[in-house]
Amino acid sequence: MQILFRRRNHKEEHFERLFAEMYPRLVRFATTLMSNTEEAKDIVSETMEQAWKEFDQLKENTRAEMNQGYRAHEALLQQAENIARSLPEPTCTILRSCYWEKKTYQQVADELGISPDTVKKHISKALRTLREAILKKEDKQ
Repeated sequence: MQILFRRRNHKEEHFERLFAEMYPRLVRFATTLMSNTEEAKDIVSETMEQAWKEFDQLKENTRAEMNQGYRAHEALLQQAENIARSLPEPTCTILRSCYWEKKTYQQVADELGISPDTVKKHISKALRTLREAILKKEDKQ
């Protein structure tokens, strides 16, 4: 019985380390997707709870895979930000306002004195440029 108890403690310690390491990263990632920190925390907490329930079935290299995926995501975000910063004005400002500041097309149009359709055209142009640049870099690798 004592062996089972010790093994369970090891499992709990391992999961606690994994949770402490991954939770902040996962919350940041979920917040970028959802734009709501409280909802992101709830979803990550539910996910971690499910992971605990299935912890024995997780592969040993799951943490390494999660870290690798997180690093790849961070690199892609950094690449996108660099490309976005190099866009000409007003496309750069419009993209930043809509995607980073979460403003509506109408809000951006009002601020810049242009139509929402013009904002939409600049967003389409920016996303096309981002997509092409990222695909071009992937082809080189």
